[in-house]
Amino acid sequence: MFSIQLMTPKKGGLTIKRVRTPEQLKALTIAQRVRRQANPERYREIGRKSEHRRRLKRYGVTEEWYTNKLKEQRNCCAICLDQLIPGRQTHIDHNHTTGAVREILCHYCNLLIGNAREDTLVLRQAINYLEKHDLCDIFIYQTAK
Repeated sequence: MFSIQLMTPKKGGLTIKRVRTPEQLKALTIAQRVRRQANPERYREIGRKSEHRRRLKRYGVTEEWYTNKLKEQRNCCAICLDQLIPGRQTHIDHNHTTGAVREILCHYCNLLIGNAREDTLVLRQAINYLEKHDLCDIFIYQTAK
C-alpha cells in the first residue's frame, strides 16, 4: 500500500496533499479503534483538552485569561458559586449581541441565561414567580399543621 501525493494550488505556491487509499483508511480506522479501546481515559482527556482549546479560540480568549478568571472567581461559578472543575462543565459566558466575554459559569447557570434569552426582565419575572410560590407553599404548610 502506498499513498498518492497531489500537488494542489494554494496562495503563495503549491502544496502537497497526501491522499490515502480506501484500504489505508480502513487500516487506520481499525488501528485507532484498538488504541482507543486499550486506553479510553487517555482519549477522553485528549477530547476534553481539544474541546477546551476550541472554546477558548471561539471566544478569543487565552488560556492565561481563563486561568486568571477562574482564580479571580475562586474556581466558582459567577452566579451560583458552586465549585467548578477547570475545563469540565465550565462555560465562558458572553454577550450574544456584542460577543463580549463576561465570566465563567457552570453548565446549569449557562443554560439559565441562555433559556432566558439574556433578558433580565424574564429572569426578574422568574424570581418573582418562585418567591410567590415559595410564600404560598409556606402558608399552605403552616395552615396544614
